[in-house]
Amino acid sequence: MRLYKTLILFIVLSFSWIPGLPQSLPDVTEIMGQSKQKIDMLLGVPGFCEKSDSTMECRYNGGQTVIFYVDEKAQWLRIQDTGGIPFEAKSIVSFGLKEMSPQKRAPSLISWTDLPGFKVVSFTSHDFKTISSAYFEKTL
Repeated sequence: MRLYKTLILFIVLSFSWIPGLPQSLPDVTEIMGQSKQKIDMLLGVPGFCEKSDSTMECRYNGGQTVIFYVDEKAQWLRIQDTGGIPFEAKSIVSFGLKEMSPQKRAPSLISWTDLPGFKVVSFTSHDFKTISSAYFEKTL
């Protein structure tokens, strides 16, 4: 019986680390404007970081979450795999934001330009059913 429980635990843990499986979505209100140190505590250590003159790009969750730091604070955030969240405006609440009507709606794009604290928020979709990519840019 003990071997059986150990095997089940091993299988569960193994599947939780497979690249490509959706990770929990970050609450963008807790991330934007924060330091890398604070975000590392929320999301874990990034798998990759690259610095340029005034920005630093870091990839978290196997590259599915990309954060660009400007002046050492999170300014841009892109989430590549949202785990099948429906491609609709009300899905904005899945990222910790309040539901509001978007300023632009096209077959593969939904975007907002008047959300408090954000310059732009946009969702894109490749299949017109689920969000393929979510982008958030903080107001300076």
